[in-house]
Amino acid sequence: MSVLSDDEIRRFLADQQVASNSLDMDLEFTPEDIADAKVRAAEAFNELPPLISSVTENNLGGKLFFKYGVAHQLYLTALMKWQRSDIDFSAGGVTTNMVQKRIDHIKSNLPMFKSEFVTGARTLKATINHRRCNRRYT
Repeated sequence: MSVLSDDEIRRFLADQQVASNSLDMDLEFTPEDIADAKVRAAEAFNELPPLISSVTENNLGGKLFFKYGVAHQLYLTALMKWQRSDIDFSAGGVTTNMVQKRIDHIKSNLPMFKSEFVTGARTLKATINHRRCNRRYT
C-alpha cells in the first residue's frame, strides 16, 4: 500500500497556506495535525469489523476512502477548536459571531466524510475476507 502524503490531503481539502488564502472558509492544518489525523484514521479503520486487516499511519493510501477518513479526523479537530472560540461579539448595538460560518461548514461536511470512509473501509475489508475464504475452499 502506498503512503498518503500531506500534500495529497491538502489538495483533497483544498487546504492552503495562510499567505495564499483568498477565501474565508479556507483552513490550514499543520503537518502535526495531519500526522495525528492519519493515526486516528488508521485506528478507526482497524476498529471497523471485520477485524481481518489493519493499517498504520505509514501505509494509508491507494484508496480514496482513506482521504475521507483523514479529512474526517481533521475536521473533528477543527470543529473542537472553533467551538472553543464560538462567542458572540457586540459593539455599538451590533452582534456578530466570527466563527459560526466555519463551524457550520465543518459540521456540514463531517457526515459525508465519515460515511465515505466507513463505506470504503467496510467494502475493502469484506473483499479481503471473501478472498481469504475463497482461497481456503478452492
